[in-house]
Amino acid sequence: MKSISRRPCFSAPLALRAKVAWLPPLLALAVSGAANGDGSPSPPPTTTTRVTIDIRAQSVNGTLPFDVPFAMTGDVPQGVDVVRVLYRECLGAGCAPITRGAACTSFSPAKDKDNEQWKPAASRPLIWQRDPVLQTLKPDQAAFVINVPDLKASSRYQFVFDLSGRVGSDEAAAFRLRAHGAVSAILAKLKDSNHTDEFFRHLRAELRTALEGAAGSGACVVTGGTILEEKSGRALAFEEKVRPVIDVKVQRLQDIQIFNSAASDLGIKLDELRRSPVRALIAGLLANKELAPTVAIHDRAVKLAGLEPSALRSLVRGAPLANPNTAMPEFGLDEPPARASDRSAALDETKGVLGDLRAWLLDLSQFKVLDRLVKDSVLTSSEADSVRALTKPRTDGGALDSAFGLAFSAAGAARTYAADVVEEQREVDEIADTAREEARSITILATSTIGDFKTSSAFYLSADAGFAFAPGLNKTVPYLGTNIYFRPVNKDAPLRLHGGWGRRLCFTIALTLTGIADSTRDDLFHTQSLLLGGGIRITDSLRLGGGAILFERKDPNPLVDHNRLATSPYLSLSFDWDVAKQLAGFGKLFAGS
Repeated sequence: MKSISRRPCFSAPLALRAKVAWLPPLLALAVSGAANGDGSPSPPPTTTTRVTIDIRAQSVNGTLPFDVPFAMTGDVPQGVDVVRVLYRECLGAGCAPITRGAACTSFSPAKDKDNEQWKPAASRPLIWQRDPVLQTLKPDQAAFVINVPDLKASSRYQFVFDLSGRVGSDEAAAFRLRAHGAVSAILAKLKDSNHTDEFFRHLRAELRTALEGAAGSGACVVTGGTILEEKSGRALAFEEKVRPVIDVKVQRLQDIQIFNSAASDLGIKLDELRRSPVRALIAGLLANKELAPTVAIHDRAVKLAGLEPSALRSLVRGAPLANPNTAMPEFGLDEPPARASDRSAALDETKGVLGDLRAWLLDLSQFKVLDRLVKDSVLTSSEADSVRALTKPRTDGGALDSAFGLAFSAAGAARTYAADVVEEQREVDEIADTAREEARSITILATSTIGDFKTSSAFYLSADAGFAFAPGLNKTVPYLGTNIYFRPVNKDAPLRLHGGWGRRLCFTIALTLTGIADSTRDDLFHTQSLLLGGGIRITDSLRLGGGAILFERKDPNPLVDHNRLATSPYLSLSFDWDVAKQLAGFGKLFAGS
């Protein structure tokens, strides 16, 4: 039987030096690859990763990187001039809610923990500020870019974006509406123009609340330097600014009181006209062919004298004489200015008809028409005297002249009220324009540095290529494999800045790219064998490793056609795959892999 010689576990020193002769130049190449072209150390990484933030949608596009600085960028909402950013790591079940300080200039967690502090310090936030030149050229087009220091891996962070700037046109318009409602609600309770300091403080607080509501949910209003600030000097300015609105409001209350009082008294006088003999007088005139034409000339006066009580109640509230049964609501603070103007016009018409009716009855009395009707038994002497009493001056109790004056007062009050409403709106709008609050709103982003499984796997796995030397086999082979780390590893983060055994140690599984078969052994997989072991990163891209190479050992008996699994230790030197492909002289070894 043919004898088979067994190779020793280790070759002679001369042979070993020949097998590892590639090690010095490879190390030199690794060092040069980890440095600049002039041999100087590589500079710290620059911020190249960008994460897009949608402030209005409160969302992050993708996940946040870790162990390396990055840039947050996004569109700046209209009206925002400054973006300030603070962040903290959220521990436990989740991020604690935040609350605003009373001065509206600071915020803090509702229940702050010692290990959940804001970064950077709250007094030194990350900041972006609008460029004044770009603000002039493109006031509504801007994007913020804020550089963020490196974050921890597998962590959850809460970001607070503190936005400050001027009140935009939409917010200002909304504030006008809210301010009008707030002022109206407060001033509706006023009875005179004498007000205490407490009243002005309450009104100022209501206006700030209205502005916060107009700015949107979560908004905070900074009133420093505006008429809404509570300092004594500014309080006086606020009182001076608001007093014209108060005066107009008080005037509106007086207008309403004058109108309703005049309308009530006018109803009494018109009811006195309705119960007078005027209707009988008109019937007598119509029955006389000679006198009947005078009735047609005064048709509106005739209509007024013939109105029933329900129509008179609407007429005194401002219904038109052409349609006196029009329903007219009570005249109050909710009266629209347009309807008040319509009431004024209708009462002016009623006033004119009352004047025409009085003048007509005076003519009938002066030209003895009333005496003729008494003589013809159309009227009694008492009825004729009653008609004459209606035409007396108001100072003597004349109903028609009194009704004329009351209609005049009611029409004037309605007209003044309509003008006061417009004036009040103008004053309130001026307050909104003058306030110039700096609206500050908060958007909270709670996001994680871990994405879906595919993204997470890329952080834990890395491919590398290198050479394994197996002393027991007296063989050096190239291999391609995968390193499995026991924590997230960002290859963009330099080890000199983020070291530690967790980022250096890894488990390696690989396949040889060339066979190791000879007369005593076969490859485990056709022309490839398996490498199992571990490694340690000594630079960002260079790794030393060791472990066992698995192959099939042939039985020394040629009659036995059965191989058994065998192992042999190896030492390795490898590079991250993306680096290995670029190293001159070695990349071609892995071409096509």
